[in-house]
Amino acid sequence: MKHRLWHPFMDPYHCCFRLISSLSVIEGQVMPMDRARFLDLFVLFPGLLYKLSLTHEQKRTLKKIGVAPAATYFATLPDIKILYRRLRSNQRPAISQMIATQVIDVNEFRDDKIKLNLEKLPSEILERAIARVARSPEVFEFLHSDLAVYEFNGPEGLLDRAGIYGGTNVTS
Repeated sequence: MKHRLWHPFMDPYHCCFRLISSLSVIEGQVMPMDRARFLDLFVLFPGLLYKLSLTHEQKRTLKKIGVAPAATYFATLPDIKILYRRLRSNQRPAISQMIATQVIDVNEFRDDKIKLNLEKLPSEILERAIARVARSPEVFEFLHSDLAVYEFNGPEGLLDRAGIYGGTNVTS
């Protein structure tokens, strides 16, 4: 007997939904492309936040808001570097689809930013995205507030804190 395993990790449409959810809570619904793609990993796997080099206070906040380490709900999970690279390959078609349907502002995309075009986004999808955020608002708050104090690249940046690429610029 064969079983097929579906996980939102491999689903570009779910990626669109996660990006819309994440952007819906940000003022102006815009953020740098690389940061949005990076944070998408933690929307999908919030337990991986413990893999980041965080302050003790930030780790206490994660426990307080109910984020359990990924090892508590996954028997095995690839290294964060591998997950990040694989997720990026799934994000490309998702972002391309959002551009093709004009859900992402093309001019902002040319400037390496991702911005929701609320006029082109169906209201039902936005409502579901907002409802998704409402199920775990503390996680989104942590991603967009607590982690916002860190640069993306460079020493002590988010990539460096995750142990990905040694903090070098990643644009692919």
